Amino acid sequence: MESIAMELKHRGCYVARRLDQGSAQFSIEEVPLNFAQLKLYNASTRLWSMILDGIGSGRHRFRYYWAAHQRFFRLLSLSFKLSFLVTYVR
Repeated sequence: MESIAMELKHRGCYVARRLDQGSAQFSIEEVPLNFAQLKLYNASTRLWSMILDGIGSGRHRFRYYWAAHQRFFRLLSLSFKLSFLVTYVR
């Protein structure tokens, strides 16, 4: 629920002060990566390492790098979970 609220706020669509969690149900599921996802993740880490090597010095550059890095891997890990989520919801 928190990540949904953050995404809505980021898009400018979040107008409520709080989401009602009274009837929400939560469970923690471990979603293993398949071979293609693992390969994509490893390729992504190599790419981001090369980007880090190429940005040079500078405090602002490093800050923007880490912000983009975290955003990228957050969305990548979310995309890996979507097929499991669709199956789980159906």
